[in-house]
Amino acid sequence: DIMPSLVGSEMCIRDRYNKVNDEEILTEEVALDSEGLQTYLEKNHKAKFENGMMTELHGISQDEGKNQYWMYYVNGEMAEVGIGDYEAKEGDKIELRFEQM
Repeated sequence: DIMPSLVGSEMCIRDRYNKVNDEEILTEEVALDSEGLQTYLEKNHKAKFENGMMTELHGISQDEGKNQYWMYYVNGEMAEVGIGDYEAKEGDKIELRFEQM
């Protein structure tokens, strides 16, 4: 068996709309294997996905009627690919934000 290679990244989950604006839910060091970020979030953070878009995380669901969505950023820039297609690089800072669009 070949051990999957792990990529060390820092992940921060923020609720930028509910409760207190810009509330940090958690920050953690993550080691992502070849299964990737989507599988990691599903296994560890109760994430739900539809058509490649994250619709729920930590019990906070998007609300299309209020234009509130989960967005994610890599190294401060809004990601250009869906979470399922994102390939982490060593040292990436991943931020998941619940935002009003």
